[in-house]
Amino acid sequence: MKDRLLSAIHWLLYSHLFIGICAASITWLTYHLLDLPVSGAPPEVVLAGSGAIIVYILHRHLGMMRLIDVKLPNRYRQMLYIWPTTVGLFILSCLGLLYAFWQIPTKDWATLFIPFILTLGYLLPLFNGKRMRDLPFIKIALVAIVWAWVSVVLPIVRYEIVLLSPKIALVVTERALFIFAITIPFDIRDVAQDIQAGTKTIPSTMRLESSKLLAGIALFIALFIDIVLMSYYHLYSIGVFAGFLFTYVLSLGLIMKTRPDLPDIYFTGLMDGTMLVLVASVLLFERLLQ
Repeated sequence: MKDRLLSAIHWLLYSHLFIGICAASITWLTYHLLDLPVSGAPPEVVLAGSGAIIVYILHRHLGMMRLIDVKLPNRYRQMLYIWPTTVGLFILSCLGLLYAFWQIPTKDWATLFIPFILTLGYLLPLFNGKRMRDLPFIKIALVAIVWAWVSVVLPIVRYEIVLLSPKIALVVTERALFIFAITIPFDIRDVAQDIQAGTKTIPSTMRLESSKLLAGIALFIALFIDIVLMSYYHLYSIGVFAGFLFTYVLSLGLIMKTRPDLPDIYFTGLMDGTMLVLVASVLLFERLLQ
């Protein structure tokens, strides 16, 4: 029974279905926070989930090709082991992406240009043989921008909300800061690999404790933004704010305990899972404090 449960967890994480669920969930959260109408499967939610699965599968397997002469880390060996079923999930995700494109109005397709170009640059060596993620300090910023754009900007554009209003700008910034903070542990995990490859990241150029402090500052600023959105703009209720606060405290605790030698499930399971914690916490505290 234990082996079956472990195999199921490995498939959930290393097929990248889990990150797809996380992406879809925080995109749905935007609908909830901004009180946008939801019916059926919103194409932005499907796009976020399917797109995340496709990008992570491509990224990991392109990464394995770059490490062909190097002993693969355990997470890559796990991905190779489940590859046949991952192919099926990849095909389903491509169908999900086609559905999303079909449902999103043509006039809104231009909003997909920025995340598409950034993601393409993240995956492929378009800059003198380098990917954008290989450029100094770019990787974590790319992740934060793309996730904030897909999970917040796309739903907002669909309902023709003024994107440049201070309130919406704060929502986008808050999401980017949260993603930035929970991504730093992944750079801590990969610090030895990045140093060997000559890729400058925050943990590879700063002390690990300083990197964690930077993540904490990002969460603190995000929490301050939530206070403004609750008290000044009255966008968030006390329950919503409590959900954010709980998630940030939990995330900060996990970040502070991060070490490069921790098992990969700590990162792909717990750190990525803070996105699901955010959604669940907001819904729970809304009900408890209504």
